[in-house]
Amino acid sequence: MTPSDLHAVLEGCADVIEAALGDLDGWSRPGARATQFECDVVADEVAAEHLLGHGCGVVSEESPPQGLDREVVVVVDPIDGTANAIRGLPFYGPSLCALVAGRPVAAHVRNLATGERFDAEVGAGATWDGRPARPSSVRSASTAVLGISGPAPQALVARSRALGAVAFSLCAVATGALDGFLDFDDDHHRCWDHLGGVLICQEAGAVVGDARGRDLLDLQEGRTPLAAGTLELFIELA
Repeated sequence: MTPSDLHAVLEGCADVIEAALGDLDGWSRPGARATQFECDVVADEVAAEHLLGHGCGVVSEESPPQGLDREVVVVVDPIDGTANAIRGLPFYGPSLCALVAGRPVAAHVRNLATGERFDAEVGAGATWDGRPARPSSVRSASTAVLGISGPAPQALVARSRALGAVAFSLCAVATGALDGFLDFDDDHHRCWDHLGGVLICQEAGAVVGDARGRDLLDLQEGRTPLAAGTLELFIELA
């Protein structure tokens, strides 16, 4: 499949997630795990069915990996920001990234509260609701508005925003709504949390990496993503 074909599969997956959740009562009923809710389970089930049906393997936050021997593997967080969704905060929805032979080629992140769509195909740029996504040109942390996850140092609190969903924080960097993103959760975030947002940032022209200099593309271990609209700000944040 071409990147455009894969992108259509990702959009279709978000469509079935959105439809399934639209029919769901009681999003906050408990799931099988302590941090899981019924909405997570429902979204994961329809996502896996859709992706497997299109010949893709699946790595999901909510269930064991399936079809990892397939050429295309989709990393999916069926609902990034579940706690936001349950409380009515408008940053939540599916984050999807398609890998071909282990490398990211397409991404789709959708805010189910607002309808906003963030998209990228490798080598083709990134879009926000169909418009080109462009990061900010801020070069100094002294004037930057930063997205954060985890307990930030007191010096950053006044200039930081915690959205409660890493995918949407990274997309905000891609569009220039945030100048950068810092993760203080120390390897808490996994591939399904950040890979979609990472590709969208990269294709928009933002600078993205791991705070410790490791490859963010690890399907097993947690990472500490860092992003900025400019190289100068990225270096300062790092």
